[in-house]
Amino acid sequence: MSPIWGHVAGIVTVVLMLAFVGIWVWAWLPQHKRDFDALAELPMEDEDIPPKRAELASPEGGSALGRPGGADLSPELAELASQGPSLLARQEDAR
Repeated sequence: MSPIWGHVAGIVTVVLMLAFVGIWVWAWLPQHKRDFDALAELPMEDEDIPPKRAELASPEGGSALGRPGGADLSPELAELASQGPSLLARQEDAR
């Protein structure tokens, strides 16, 4: 192996280390605290609650996505959906 590879590896190591330290210093600058605090609060502001599985299945055996006969579901799930929300509600009550 050529001795040049040792120098190249050393240079790459130093460059990566400097990049890491630079990003770390940038992230901890006081002017970024306000932005990062606002970003940290975003998940708590989300008020959308995903619907339960029972609400997705229509009583006719189709799906909430509008595809007839549960075409977007596997055959097993389409059969469960065709039995209506009551079966899914009983499964949730059993938990």
